[in-house]
Amino acid sequence: MALLQMDLSPVLNEWRINTGLNASLQLIETIRILLSKDEDALILDGYWDDCPAQAGQLQAWLLSEKVFERVQEALQWVKHQDDRHLFEETVQRLILARRATRKTGQER
Repeated sequence: MALLQMDLSPVLNEWRINTGLNASLQLIETIRILLSKDEDALILDGYWDDCPAQAGQLQAWLLSEKVFERVQEALQWVKHQDDRHLFEETVQRLILARRATRKTGQER
């Protein structure tokens, strides 16, 4: 969809409201992969170079309050898994990325 220059919001909204285990794990894993380990930011790789509007849409969506709330809810799905610490770490890093984005946005 992104490479076709299509609006991602219908898919992203469906993903956000899907509270199933697979959707929850995919959401947390996607955020974990896209969060930079070196800085408090989401890093979209070269795949998104040809579709900057969709990259911006995805980034804004991932950093939104609704998705943040959804990620916190998703932690309940993994509370008994051995690798829960990875998900908790992802939430903490997402908090930092959201703060950094707000700070940068305020400086503009």
